[in-house]
Amino acid sequence: MTVADLNNAPPAGETIADAAAALMRRGLNVFDRLAEGQPDHAAALADMKLALEAVAEALERGPFGDAIRIERGEVLQDLAPDGTERRNSNAEVAHMLLRDSANLFRNAAAGDPRMRPELTHVAALFEGMANDLELAPGGVLGPELEQLRPYLGAARDISPVPLPVPDMEATRRLFDNPRFAKIAHRVFEIAVGRDLSTVAEQPRLVWARRLAAVWVERHGPMPEPLSADEQSAIAFAVQHPRGPWAMSPIVAGDWRDATPDDAAVLLGMISEICRVGPAKVPLALASYCDRVRTRPLACYGGVLLVEAQGYTTGGQPGLIQAIIHDERIILADGGSTDIHNLNDLVGPQLETPEARRDYFLLFLNWVRDSGGSRFQPIETAAALADRLDGDPAIVETLKDSLTPVMEIVAENPPEWTLDARLCVDTGLWDSIFTLAADGQVEMIDEQVIAEGLPVRREVQEGWLVRLAEPPAVEGDRE
Repeated sequence: MTVADLNNAPPAGETIADAAAALMRRGLNVFDRLAEGQPDHAAALADMKLALEAVAEALERGPFGDAIRIERGEVLQDLAPDGTERRNSNAEVAHMLLRDSANLFRNAAAGDPRMRPELTHVAALFEGMANDLELAPGGVLGPELEQLRPYLGAARDISPVPLPVPDMEATRRLFDNPRFAKIAHRVFEIAVGRDLSTVAEQPRLVWARRLAAVWVERHGPMPEPLSADEQSAIAFAVQHPRGPWAMSPIVAGDWRDATPDDAAVLLGMISEICRVGPAKVPLALASYCDRVRTRPLACYGGVLLVEAQGYTTGGQPGLIQAIIHDERIILADGGSTDIHNLNDLVGPQLETPEARRDYFLLFLNWVRDSGGSRFQPIETAAALADRLDGDPAIVETLKDSLTPVMEIVAENPPEWTLDARLCVDTGLWDSIFTLAADGQVEMIDEQVIAEGLPVRREVQEGWLVRLAEPPAVEGDRE
C-alpha cells in the first residue's frame, strides 16, 4: 500500500461513480496488507475485498441501477440483501461500503502505530468519497458540482445550517425563474437519476422546497410586484418629504440625492423583495420612506449603495440601507450573513485600493455588536464630532489621533492589512484588520485611544437605524 497510489486526484469531467470505483480498486491492496498482520481476520478482510471489487464493477455500469446481483459474501448480503421489498441502488451500496471500509481502517490504525498514518489517510479518502457519492451519485467532478453542492446538500437534507423553508406557493413561483428551474432539474437528475418533469406537481414542489430555501438564502426572495396604489403612495411620499436628512450617511462616501422619480423606482425595487408583517406591507410604506440617496460601490463593480430616510410609528427618523445588485438586493440588518451570501454569489472585486476601502467601510458599518453598536471607522474630526454628543473640546483633544484608513502594503499579499481608528460603543480604538480576497474581515489587534466618550447611541428596529432618544432629565418630568 502506498498513499501516493491512492492519492491521485480524479480528473475534472470524471463521474463521481467512476471516481469511487477507481478508489475502491486502488484500495484493494490495503486489505491484503491488513490480512498479513491480522491472520485471524483474514477471511473477513478477504470478504470485504471481494465486496469492493463487485461494487466497483457495478458502479461503472451505473450508480442508479439495482443493487449488485452476483454470487457474493456476507458483506454484500448485509448491505444489499435479497428478498427485501426495497433494493438499494449501486450508489447506496457503494456509499455504505466506503463508509464501513473507512471505519475499518480507523480501527486498524488504532491498533497498529506503524501503519497509523497511512491507514488514517486512506480512511479519510474513503470517507470523503462516500460523502460525495451520497450527495451526488449522478454527479460529474468539476465546477458545476461545486456550484450545486449547497443545493445537493439541501436535497439530501444534510445542509450544515437549517434554513427557513418557503411555502408551496413561493416555491411554485420560483419555478417561473429559469435559473432556479434549471438548478432544480439538474439537482434532481444528479441526486435521483430521473427527469424532474416526470414527477407530478405536488411531490415536485414538496421536494423542491429545500432547494428553494437555499436559493432564497443566496439570491433573496422572489420579487412580489407592487400594486398601482402602492406605487402611487411611494411616488407621493418622495415628492413630499417631511424634512431634511436627519442623520449622516452610515457609510462615508460621495453621496447624491436621488430625484423623486429615481427614488420611487429604487424604493419600489427594495419593497418588492422586502415586505413587513402578516399583511406584507411594502417596506417603503411600512417605514414611511420619503428620501433616497445613493453612492456607487467600487467593491461590487459600481452597483448602488442606497440609503432611504424612513420613520418609526412615533415619527422618529432613521435610515434604511440596501445594496442593489443585478443578482440580488440585500438590506442591512446588523449582521454579516447577507454580505457573505452576496460575496458567494458574485464575489467582491477587491483589486484596487478604492474597492478595498469601500468594502472595508461597508462591512464594518453594516455589522453591529451584541449591543447594537457598529464598528465605525473614524477618519476626520468632523466624523468624530458627528458621532459625539457633548463638549467639542473632546474632539479637539482627539483629532490628532485620527487618520484615514491606511492600507499596509505587502508584496503579492494573500490578504491585505488595514489600520483604522474605530468608534465602537463608547470607545475610540486603533485597530488592525486583515481583509481576504473572498471578503472575510478579521480584527487582529486593537489598542484603546479613549473610552467613556459621549457617543450618540444608535438603535436598529427591523431595517431602520435611528438615533436613540436621549434619556429623560429629572427636571423635565412632571
